[in-house]
Amino acid sequence: MHIDTITAIKRVLKDTNKAWSSGKPENLNHYFHDHIIIVSPDLKIMGSGKEPCIQSYIDFLSRASDIRFHADDPDVFVFDNTAVAFYTYHISWKMEGRQSRETGKEIYVLNKQKDEWLIVMRKINPAADS
Repeated sequence: MHIDTITAIKRVLKDTNKAWSSGKPENLNHYFHDHIIIVSPDLKIMGSGKEPCIQSYIDFLSRASDIRFHADDPDVFVFDNTAVAFYTYHISWKMEGRQSRETGKEIYVLNKQKDEWLIVMRKINPAADS
């Protein structure tokens, strides 16, 4: 059962990344807890609540083009109804005529609600040389 749980959590992360990177951020609604927070590298709250957090993806996608995103296979640790997952990501995009790229780590905390794993926190950690 534990392996099935880890597989389910990895699926949530994969589907989340597929939703926003394929231009369908509205699908994040299925994976975000109502009170999700997005935390910056310096531990400031960048977004709080499902709608504002989804809107941050919509805003990024409205300004960026030629987005290429890859996430390595996540490490997942489960503690009853709570899970922590993290992976290395690589992203490139074009905005205002300028090409950008970034590599870093993302950390997620998920909570099991009924039979679903929902993301309650996302923390972005770009590498210093990105």
